[in-house]
Order: sequence, then C-alpha cells, then structure tokens
Amino acid sequence: MNVGSSFDRSWGPTSYHGLQTSLERRWSSGLALTVAYTWSKAIDPGSSGFFGVEGNSIQNPYDMRADRSVSSYNVPHNLVLSWVYDLPFGKNKALRTGNKAVDYVIGNWQINGLADIRSGQPVNLTIAGDTGNNGMRPNVIGDWRVENSSPARWFAKEAFAAPAAFTFGNAGRNVLRADGVHRLGYVRVPELPLQGALHVSVARRRV
Repeated sequence: MNVGSSFDRSWGPTSYHGLQTSLERRWSSGLALTVAYTWSKAIDPGSSGFFGVEGNSIQNPYDMRADRSVSSYNVPHNLVLSWVYDLPFGKNKALRTGNKAVDYVIGNWQINGLADIRSGQPVNLTIAGDTGNNGMRPNVIGDWRVENSSPARWFAKEAFAAPAAFTFGNAGRNVLRADGVHRLGYVRVPELPLQGALHVSVARRRV
C-alpha cells in the first residue's frame, strides 16, 4: 500500500525590527482618546509560513539569499485610533432640561469610534505554468509602476515576461505591495443606569 508523505522545514536567517508607541488622553468634558502606532520591518528568505500567507516561494534552494526580501506578512505602518465621548446631555450634564423623564431619554449616551489605517501586504508575482519546475517568478523587462493605478491596471503587466525554460526569473520576491487598509467605524451607545454603579449598554455600530 502506498502511503502519501509530506514534509515542511524552516531554514535561513530572519529578522524583525519594530517601533511601538501609544498615547492616551482623557478630558474632563467626557472625551477619551487613544492612539497607537507601530512601524515594523520583517525580512526572511521566503519561508513566510508554508501554509501561511505566502507559502514557500524559494525559487532556487541552492541560492537562498536571492530570495531574501521583506516577509509577506510585513506591514510597515499600522495606526489605530479609538475614542469615547460622553455626550453632554441629561441629568448632571452641561445640557439638561430639569425634567427627569426627558433627561433620562436624552442622557447617558456615548459615541465610540475606531479608525484602522495600515499599509498593504507585499505581493509576490509568479508566472502561469512552471518552466523551472519550482514555482517561478518572471523576468523584469521594464518599469511596472504606473501613475494613477486602478483595479483594472494596478501595475504594468507588460513589464514582466516568462523566463526561458529551466531558468530562474530575475524579478525579486515581493516586489509589489497591495493597497493599504483604511477603515472607520463608530458606535452610538446608550448607557441605561440601573442601580448604583450598574449600567446596561446597547450598541449600534456603523462602518
């Protein structure tokens, strides 16, 4: 009976450098702000996880330095902002009516927000087919950068060509990078006071 087999291994030097910083500020007006930023750079020879975002993309296992580049999970910039604002309406707030029922309805509201802004991940180009029987990258024959890129023309495809049979392409690993992520969301949260310090929050989220 034939038994299928597979193997996976990690090899080659990798490096990661990063800078993390954060800022928190609270104001007596009911506003609280948190800002967190990370700059990082990860480099490896191509084994960014055999079953991960890239797989093992090494063209030539006898020349691993030729595949040394930024890791496929490398995200150079990551900025996250979050804020909480207690709206100044209702009982014991700056804007109140003096009517218990009305102040209960308009009071105890928060607006919570989150912004996520980060770089896109690297993209590793490969050619259709496998002229070298090893997961090939193309040859670079021109400038692949384009002005005012769009989904229909993100890069110049004519700048790449298939290498000759049984040769390795000269394109570097992860030469392209996907568009970054820009997300903004907020939640309106009414906090309903129950007894003592107990509150019930009901969230409605928009992105």
